[in-house]
Amino acid sequence: MVTDDENRINKTLIADNEKMKTHSSRSIRYASLLGVAALMVPAGLNAQNDAMDALEPVLSSVSDLRLKGSFGAEFGASSANRNRGGAGNTESFHTFNISHVRFGAEATVYDDFHLDATVSLLPTFGNVIHDLGGEGAGVNLYHASLAYTGFEVTDLTFGYMFPRFGLERNTADEDIITITRTALTGLVAPFQHTGLAAHGDWDIFDYHVGIYNGDAGGGTNPSGQYPVGYLFNLSGGVDLDEYAAALHEDLSADLRVDFLYNDEVGTGAGGEAFKNAVAIGTNVSFLGIDVTYEYMWARATNNLGLASRPKVHGYYIMPSYFVTDRFQAVARYERMRNTEGNVIGGAFSHNVYAADIAGISAGGNKYQAIYLGGNYYLHGENLKLMAGLELAELRNTTTTNFQSRTHTAMTALRMQF
Repeated sequence: MVTDDENRINKTLIADNEKMKTHSSRSIRYASLLGVAALMVPAGLNAQNDAMDALEPVLSSVSDLRLKGSFGAEFGASSANRNRGGAGNTESFHTFNISHVRFGAEATVYDDFHLDATVSLLPTFGNVIHDLGGEGAGVNLYHASLAYTGFEVTDLTFGYMFPRFGLERNTADEDIITITRTALTGLVAPFQHTGLAAHGDWDIFDYHVGIYNGDAGGGTNPSGQYPVGYLFNLSGGVDLDEYAAALHEDLSADLRVDFLYNDEVGTGAGGEAFKNAVAIGTNVSFLGIDVTYEYMWARATNNLGLASRPKVHGYYIMPSYFVTDRFQAVARYERMRNTEGNVIGGAFSHNVYAADIAGISAGGNKYQAIYLGGNYYLHGENLKLMAGLELAELRNTTTTNFQSRTHTAMTALRMQF
């Protein structure tokens, strides 16, 4: 006879046995899932490893990869009056302007090669004008170069780039401290050309030797300043900081001389085609005041029907000073003239806003302008607000003694990353 206690024990054993079956079933299922996962995870890792192995030759060849970009937004308003032989007052011109939108990348490849490329993205609609950087509407190549840095004494660079001529031309749009460059730089300093250059530095000296394709006008070189053929470029600079500091601890200075020679005889879109050119520039800083000075001289490729080849020469001087840690005051005076004819003209007779005024002078032989402005740095050189006022005068003293005077107010935002 089974007692009540024995029945309770038997029921407990049966219940425990059922629980064990349930736990065993779950354990089998969990073990099965873990087993499948154990088989799948190595397979996934192997696939990832295979992909990484395939990419390894590519990834290992690239280092120091950097993406970059810049944006420039402006508003300009210009008016002009003409007298001394002119036809009275001309119209004013004012517009919003996207001066540049650029994206690019640069990287070190295979240890000794440096690849750098930038494209310009600009709209093809609306009332848009562009800075004297030679860019047209739409997508176009702004810079592309491949440099070999494996030599100890020099680097070799091949690509589409600016020759080393002029301090202002070789300062990027996002780094210049005036909203527009000088008319002198626009007239004489070349835009981008395709070529080969050797460059480097030794102690306090640096040098640049290059040969580039000439240009017949159009494309990114609208003036055709240096016609088809070849353009030879020689440039040298010296850092005088060590010697300047011996005079005063707050004094620094540098000096640069650039030379261009074009082996072709021809004329540009407005006659402004040059056989050779020289630029001499210096930057001096003392007690927080920074002063840039540059002189340029250029000779035409032929006499353009005149008694001799016209020669253009001029200079600009640009002092600047940080009034506070963020606000910079800047002023600039430029002056240029040519010996014969009216070489100073077209798009390079005034800034880009004044040049678009209806009826503005098409040419002259004497030009001067003064620029007064201020820059507020929101995030260093990477983000700044700019404002400026430029007063300019162009004369033609060889024929009608024509004179035009323009007044241009500009604001801008410059961003780079």
